[in-house]
Amino acid sequence: MRKTISALLLLSAICSTFAFTKNKQHKLPKELKGLKAVTYIPPVDGQGDFYMFSTEVSNMDYAEFLWHLKSEKRYEELREANLDSLNWLYAQVERPQELVSGYFKKHNYPVVNVRKKGAELYCEWLSDYWNKAQDRYHLEFRLPSKEEWQFAAAGGNEKLRYTWGGPDAHNAKACYLGNFKEFERDGDCTVPVTSFNPNKFGLYNMNGNVAEWLQKGNEAIGGAWDIPASEGTIQSSFDCPKSAFNVGFRPILIIKKKDS
Repeated sequence: MRKTISALLLLSAICSTFAFTKNKQHKLPKELKGLKAVTYIPPVDGQGDFYMFSTEVSNMDYAEFLWHLKSEKRYEELREANLDSLNWLYAQVERPQELVSGYFKKHNYPVVNVRKKGAELYCEWLSDYWNKAQDRYHLEFRLPSKEEWQFAAAGGNEKLRYTWGGPDAHNAKACYLGNFKEFERDGDCTVPVTSFNPNKFGLYNMNGNVAEWLQKGNEAIGGAWDIPASEGTIQSSFDCPKSAFNVGFRPILIIKKKDS
């Protein structure tokens, strides 16, 4: 990690977290343009609307967060947030030791082996930064509820089995549309966070690649690279009592205007 970092560079690093796809019908307030483009999710069954990371949090995103904790000597939080890279030793891969020592260097790949507490601390870090950066809005980054995640993954169509539509995980040419156990990869297990096509809302890899932490309990959802496609639908979730080599996360963002 860097030994020194300027305030401007830190701002740039934090902004780069938001590799989102812009919803053309909804623009951010000018005070929040530093967030870059975000994916807007319309209201869910009477609940408020929200924004969502268009990709899973990447290794680079998470590394900047860890650097921040270390630079401020927040060692207790750092212990919770550090990655459990030894989990790779239990993965069904050819060279697990290489992943233990080198996976985190794959900057545009999804972060994994992160504890749920670490994911929550990451959300708190972003909330704290952006609430200090402006004073007109209250911003809350957090993990999504199951209902929020499923609505976003389905593009608002609750009947969908997969985020791309249709009943199957592959197209008519038998090409897989997500990174599942059946997907033919060339060496890697996960794929970059912007792989495959985004869904209706502009969200990438909501099915497959890595499962994602939800707000309540120890539930992860959406399937992963080592899980069969039949077990990685929008409705699929599993209990994950600790960090895992196939689980990452994707925060949502709630924006509320402060009372004048």
